[in-house]
Amino acid sequence: ALKTGREMRYFEVVQIAYGAEQEHQKKCIMCIARHSIIFLRQDMSQHIHNQGELDYKHVKKVIEDQSSADRFFLALDKAEGAWGGGGINVRSENRETLIQQMQVCWLTDYMLRMHKVAIFPLAKRKFKEDSDDMNPPVEAFKRYTWEHYRGYKFMLPVGFEHRPNTIQDKQSGEYKTNSGDGVSVVVHVHDPMTNEALVQVHREHIRWVAAEYKAHFVKGDPHFYMLRNSSRMKRMNLVGDPAAWYCWELIIRKKEEAIICMVLRRQYIPPLCDCAQDIAIIMRCKTEQWKKEEVHLILEAGLIADSVSPTAVPSIYPFIIQAKLDALRFEEDGLVWVENHMKLMPRWRRQAKQFLRAILSLIEQPTKPQDSLLGKPHGKVPLIHSIKDEEWEELPDAGDLRTFLEDLKKGAVGLNGIQVSAGDKKDWKVASNLFMKRLARFFAWAVDGGLLGQRFTFDHFIEGIYELPENTNPELAETALSFMLHMRPLAEEEDWEKQKVTYKNILDHVDTHSFNDSVMQQLLSNDYIKKTITNRRNQDSEYCKILAGLLRSTAGVELKAYVCKIFMEMRLGGASGAARADQDALVSAVPDLMKLVLDEGVYLKTYASAALVSLSHNNDVVKMHLMTHNMAEAAVQNMATKEDDLIKYTLTLLVNLTKEAHHRHIMASAGVLPRLYDLLTSSYYQCKSGSGSADALSSQMLANSMKEKMLALICTIIGHFCRDEEHRDHLVDKFPNTVKCLEYIVTHCSPSSELMTKAMFSLKQLVATRHWLKDEVGRNILRHICAVCFEDHMIQKMTLEYWNHLLLLMSMLASSRNNCIIIHDTGILKKLEAVKVARNVENITILCNKIRFAVDEVKQKELTLDAARAAGALLCLQPLVPQDSGAPVASATPGVWLGAL
Repeated sequence: ALKTGREMRYFEVVQIAYGAEQEHQKKCIMCIARHSIIFLRQDMSQHIHNQGELDYKHVKKVIEDQSSADRFFLALDKAEGAWGGGGINVRSENRETLIQQMQVCWLTDYMLRMHKVAIFPLAKRKFKEDSDDMNPPVEAFKRYTWEHYRGYKFMLPVGFEHRPNTIQDKQSGEYKTNSGDGVSVVVHVHDPMTNEALVQVHREHIRWVAAEYKAHFVKGDPHFYMLRNSSRMKRMNLVGDPAAWYCWELIIRKKEEAIICMVLRRQYIPPLCDCAQDIAIIMRCKTEQWKKEEVHLILEAGLIADSVSPTAVPSIYPFIIQAKLDALRFEEDGLVWVENHMKLMPRWRRQAKQFLRAILSLIEQPTKPQDSLLGKPHGKVPLIHSIKDEEWEELPDAGDLRTFLEDLKKGAVGLNGIQVSAGDKKDWKVASNLFMKRLARFFAWAVDGGLLGQRFTFDHFIEGIYELPENTNPELAETALSFMLHMRPLAEEEDWEKQKVTYKNILDHVDTHSFNDSVMQQLLSNDYIKKTITNRRNQDSEYCKILAGLLRSTAGVELKAYVCKIFMEMRLGGASGAARADQDALVSAVPDLMKLVLDEGVYLKTYASAALVSLSHNNDVVKMHLMTHNMAEAAVQNMATKEDDLIKYTLTLLVNLTKEAHHRHIMASAGVLPRLYDLLTSSYYQCKSGSGSADALSSQMLANSMKEKMLALICTIIGHFCRDEEHRDHLVDKFPNTVKCLEYIVTHCSPSSELMTKAMFSLKQLVATRHWLKDEVGRNILRHICAVCFEDHMIQKMTLEYWNHLLLLMSMLASSRNNCIIIHDTGILKKLEAVKVARNVENITILCNKIRFAVDEVKQKELTLDAARAAGALLCLQPLVPQDSGAPVASATPGVWLGAL
């Protein structure tokens, strides 16, 4: 756009031929602008001739050659004689995209000029009878056909037919089988985005795109299996595409259908290798069909995803990529990819080596000269990916580092297009400051193994700073570290100024300045910032303030996630005064962590929730502040996301918070109980033990370790809520399947699992005040737990917590006569004696005796009643005086019957 002075939509390097006899042939850059087509020389210095800009009004027809994949012809009107009157033959590697972009601009220009709508004059015919394609396309596999959609092609099984949608009759990207089995395939092709834009919208990893698809698929449906949610390798490159491909696989089983979604990302797309494009292959089928052909459908969806290929692969433009490298427009991973695939490097590599040598000269001088990296140790070039005859040992010294950096700023690439005048001075400053920011990031990458690999990284640099002798001038190290961190004002027109990297400087500027995330993370991981805190007594407290500030700052997702990890590992100080100070600091971090939980994406929500779990453990002050910062609302919101990791940490946090009655009341008022019920009823059947073999993915997923952990947490929270009679009655009356789900868990999960312990605790709390419920629960679970929980190996193996909850539940159920009879009939009273001997704990002994006493009491009553019934029967069958004695027969009086009873 700077070279042409026009608003650009698209450009491509093409081969053109024009003139009366097509005698002029040139390779040039064809630019699609808003109102014209511009033909530039390859060096972008000027137009290919004086009439190198062609207005759309002179383009009368575009003819696409059907005998080739890359040729088309621009038919011009007679008024445009600068092109020889014969039109322009164009050979383009990406013809389809080029014509599409031209069509958009031509139609827009026509409507603007003529104030009416027209049809783009596109025609198709063969220029030759025989195809001149030297590289014929790969044929589709047997029983598959190639389908094309939005610049990509993929193999689809024979039998799938294109299906129009409400918007498009053709090219809708939707296909369905004609056999009536209900299997459909939908293809989504997202618009390309630059790698920088992906970071800004928090989609730098394909996992986040897959998370958006998952949230869409399960929205409003509480009952589903997440059969697979993991990365996958794309296996075929059928067109020689140099771009990098990534894949994420989702398999979801719902009540009515199964969904297989393959999310693909094509990154470093030629010709410029600076953008990425996401593609999704979505296969749906009915549940009946899934049960019949589960494995076949998964393999079929995988083959469709593996076969996705671009219809055209343009050549890479090294001259433009080199210009972008020199302007440092590639991030760290992009630098490595370009260097490995194209052997191109930024022109600032030499200056980066000088910068690194200046650091090495300071750090290695007082340490181990025999291991020096300044020269060529053992005759080997120390640089990784080194170029032949590349300078290293012979490099001139950088001299004063501040002067060295100022000189680099004056010679910055990419600033020459801006004239330094009164009106443009601000733009020039902004451009130069942004370039220096990118240069600092590049130098940090070079120091952190970019040039010397694992032989010298940022960790070595920090360690070397610690080992500097006291008489060494630290100015060079401070300047280098400050420049790489590059903490500068958010206003881009303000210059970066060197400042010492200390706790106080960072704390004072973290809210108003930006910085290099990777360097800040290295400083945190090496405790460099923490060691600059002079107040050792309150070191952790002051450190927490910086971490909280980083969560508020403009830092990226990865750095904020790393800060959350630090909070997860924090522990309070030992001394009482220090502990109180640390506690106050942790409380000050709660609002910033809660902001992540409420406002950020799933990834940061998960890490922030995990950090809050650690901070709230045995800390009533933090718990109180959590409740005042809408934790109840955040919990309801998180449990609705269907993200297992986030839900697990949210439930763990609820376990910490629901120990207090007033917290439980706030949680219940916010709607936590319906969410818990929803989670319980949608996942209780995934509690089964994972032992044994399974012949299908769905049956394997009935044993899900993540779901088991979640269910254990749900059972604990339900048990906490049941401490309040109001909430217990609500769970039993309003959510009647709660008890049934817990009964299923107890009878189907592994008897030695933590889930079993928590489920028994929850059941004990639920049945506490309802006699009829005790009868029902006992009838459904007592025989099972008596059979599996009192085996000899279980008595020795299980924890005291396990036996405490088991015996508490049994003693609660033993208050029912029917349950005591069941316990007696199972014959485990002797096992209770073995438990008492094995555990030898007072509480366990008391509970065992209580169960035995309840059972014995009921049994004794039963024996008494049986004896009374037998005596009554005898009195009715035999007279009190024998008939042959001659005495009168006396009837039994009420007193006699009462005595017999």
